[in-house]
Amino acid sequence: MECKTCRKSIINSYTFCPFCGHAIAQNNNIVNTITTGDNSINVGVGNNGKQDVYIDNINVINENDELVVRYREQIDGKVIGGLNGFKRKFEIAGFLSIVSALVTIIDYFITKSNFTFLFILCAVSLLIYAVDNKHKYLDLKTSGVFYKLKTPKLIDKDGDIYKIKKYGTCPICNGKVYIYYDNNIKRTLGKCENSNDHLYTYDHTIDAGVPYVVFDIYQAK
Repeated sequence: MECKTCRKSIINSYTFCPFCGHAIAQNNNIVNTITTGDNSINVGVGNNGKQDVYIDNINVINENDELVVRYREQIDGKVIGGLNGFKRKFEIAGFLSIVSALVTIIDYFITKSNFTFLFILCAVSLLIYAVDNKHKYLDLKTSGVFYKLKTPKLIDKDGDIYKIKKYGTCPICNGKVYIYYDNNIKRTLGKCENSNDHLYTYDHTIDAGVPYVVFDIYQAK
């Protein structure tokens, strides 16, 4: 047979690989219990559930020693320009939206070109951008916090404006673990800013996660 870890040939009766020391699972019909801490592993075996399933390359650890990431809203970087930056943005964007609206009217009634819709789109976009920045400026000036969908996004701290994002701290390297959606596996994960190998699960119900591990499942013959 072949060791699943180092891929070297070993005798079937071995319980440990003599090359790498990896434990060899024996097909002795014994039910093994795996402790997974606060989370569980669901293995689907179809309608016929009488197969023996062996899970390889999983490190079983004490749940008190488990690497857990706690996600929460935290300060994440200073906003360039500060409070007055939002004021200048809505003033400039508001002025440009008025200019775009005048250009749109002239183009529609006089020039009659094929770019009328594009001018309308520019005017509306600039107006929305101006209104958004005005709301941020007024909220930060009056209450010191800007909320979006009841979630804090910006905060005025000691005269400077900071962004607020939900992230955790990597228990391996203390880097920031940001939440993102992985299109390949169709799942939300947490990725450390210091290493792409430091991946974590994300459970939005408890705002926590554990190391994300890809493992192989072998069905006994």
